[in-house]
Amino acid sequence: MTEFVNHDIVKPALDKVIATILSQLQGNAVKVIWLSVDFRMLIAATGIKHTDAQKAACFILESVISSLDAEQTLIVPTFYFAFPQSKEFDKRNSPVQTGVFGGLLVEKYAGNRLVQPFYSFLVFGKQAEPLLNQRFLHSTGPDSIFEWVVAQNTRVIAVGHHYVKSLTSIHHAEQVAAVSYRYEKFFAGVLLDNEQQEPLQCGFYVRELGVCDFSSLTLRGDKKLRNEGIVASCLITGMRRPLLLHIVDHLPVHELLVADLNQPEPQFVDYYGPQRANVDVINSVIADQLYQAELSSLL
Repeated sequence: MTEFVNHDIVKPALDKVIATILSQLQGNAVKVIWLSVDFRMLIAATGIKHTDAQKAACFILESVISSLDAEQTLIVPTFYFAFPQSKEFDKRNSPVQTGVFGGLLVEKYAGNRLVQPFYSFLVFGKQAEPLLNQRFLHSTGPDSIFEWVVAQNTRVIAVGHHYVKSLTSIHHAEQVAAVSYRYEKFFAGVLLDNEQQEPLQCGFYVRELGVCDFSSLTLRGDKKLRNEGIVASCLITGMRRPLLLHIVDHLPVHELLVADLNQPEPQFVDYYGPQRANVDVINSVIADQLYQAELSSLL
């Protein structure tokens, strides 16, 4: 296991974050855990030096892996969205476009990266081997990685950011409900593995250009999930700066969102675009504002 030895402030702070994460792994129903960490917020909270960033990321990951029981699986998002342009996917070299945490880990754990040219994950634990041997023709919808994620009632543990940034399964719900502003498009390329190449094809639920610029959970949806008790928050203090951790279980969220999207006028997921102003869709800017507002309200 990676050892993380640093000055007296950093190690206790990291241990506190890890202990809070581990507290959410308990319970027979928790079989798959999705771990997401905003590393910029983690550095600000703990004082990790940038030169120690990869060591700290590995220390967190390995601490969680060592605490999994025999039935649990851990996944970390390492998404890559340039496949339509690059026409290739390489587990080792295709950059992670969903945050520093996954990018730091891929450098050491590329062999644990799922072959999925859009929604790839690092996978560890009980179901790692079958997932690593599987090829998902679809990114969302039937026979997709997100159908698997939802079916496992995967628990999201989001550290240092609003949970909506880890709720990509919203697009799976949109495809299941067959929304009008997105459609599945297939992209072809190659899988690169050392010096070997093999054809790779995958569908992605793209936005209808000229109609949808962005779709996500709405402010009303956020309020609904919290009122239903589907989203929980945990404040981590006693560090240089406090951190907020969110816990979300995918299956009840998915069922609620699909039911809503099948209504004539959905409330909990929406989109905006050239002909449609944003009323209350939570984009990344709004998500950051909501995170900071919630954090302030708990201090």
